[in-house]
Amino acid sequence: MRDPYSVLGVSRGADKKTIRRAYIALAKKFHPDQFSSEKERRDAEEKMKEINAAYDILTSDGSAAGTASYSSYSSDKNTNENTGERVKHNPYYAVYNDPEFVSHYHVNEAFYANIEDLIGSGRLNEAQAALNQRKNQNTSIAGDYLCMALLSIAMKKYNEAYNHIYRAYYWNARADEKHRLDEKRIVELINRIQKLCPERVAEDAKMFLEVEMLINDKEYDRAMEILLDFINGKNSTASCAFYYYTSLICSKRKQDAVVEQNLELAGYCYEPTGIYMKRVNELKQKRADKKITPLAILSLVLLIVFLPIWLPILLIYLIYRGIRKFVRFLRS
Repeated sequence: MRDPYSVLGVSRGADKKTIRRAYIALAKKFHPDQFSSEKERRDAEEKMKEINAAYDILTSDGSAAGTASYSSYSSDKNTNENTGERVKHNPYYAVYNDPEFVSHYHVNEAFYANIEDLIGSGRLNEAQAALNQRKNQNTSIAGDYLCMALLSIAMKKYNEAYNHIYRAYYWNARADEKHRLDEKRIVELINRIQKLCPERVAEDAKMFLEVEMLINDKEYDRAMEILLDFINGKNSTASCAFYYYTSLICSKRKQDAVVEQNLELAGYCYEPTGIYMKRVNELKQKRADKKITPLAILSLVLLIVFLPIWLPILLIYLIYRGIRKFVRFLRS
C-alpha cells in the first residue's frame, strides 16, 4: 500500500482532526453518485478502499483493521440477506456517521444520495438498515424523514409515507436556512402521497371535524383525548390542524404557556388549504388583543386614581412656564 499520508494528502505531522477532515473531503469526492459509468464507480470504490485503509492506519496507531476490511459498495443488487452487516461494511459507511461530518453537514447530501440510489435500484432492505442506523443516533432530521417517505412509497406503505413526509416538512421548516432542503420537492411529494392514500386524508379530516364539534359542545377533555390518541398513535403527523385544536382547547382551559408553544409549532407545519393557518393567525391576534385590553384598562384606572395628584402639579408647571415667557417678553 502507498504511504497513508500521501493517500489522504496530509503532512506527516498532521493531527487526527486534520486527518479526519481530509478523509471526509475525499469520501465526498469519491462518492459513487459523482460518476456516471460503472467503470468509474468501480474505480471510485477501489480508491475508497485505499482511503479507508490509510485513514484506519493513521487513526488507530498502525492497526489496519475495521474500515480497511469493508466489503464492496456495488454488491449484488438482488441479494438482501445480512443487509445490516453489508450496509455497515459499505466503504462510505464511516463518513456518514462521523460526528464532525454530521455537525458540519447537517443536511448530509452524500448520505441521502446513497439512500435514494439504494431505493432506486430496489435495494430496499439496505436503505432501511442504513436509515435505522441513523435513527439509533438520534439524527431524525428533515432529510432522514424524506428518505423514509421515499422508502415507504417504494414498499407501498403509503400511511407511513404520509407520516414521514409531513415530519420532513416540519423539521425542514424548523432548520436554519443554511441547512434547509428544497421545500418545493417536499411539497410535491406530499401532494403525490396524498393521492396515493386518499382514505388517510379523509380519515384525518373526519377526526378533526369530530374534535371541532366536541370543542363547540365544550367537551374539552374528550376532544383532547382524541388528539392525544392521534399524536401518540402509529398514524401521527405533525399537523397544523392538530396544533390549532390543542391551542384552542388549552386557551379555553387558560393554559397560556401551552397555547403559545402550540401556536408556534403550528407555523412549522404544512397546510395545503391555508384554512388552519388562517385560524392559527386569528387565534394569535385574539390573544394579542386580550393582552392589550387589560393594559389599557390598567392605564386608565391609574390615570383616574392619581388625577387629584398630577393635575394640580401640571397646572402649576403650566402657570410657571407662562409667567417666565411673560417676563421675557417684558424685558425684551
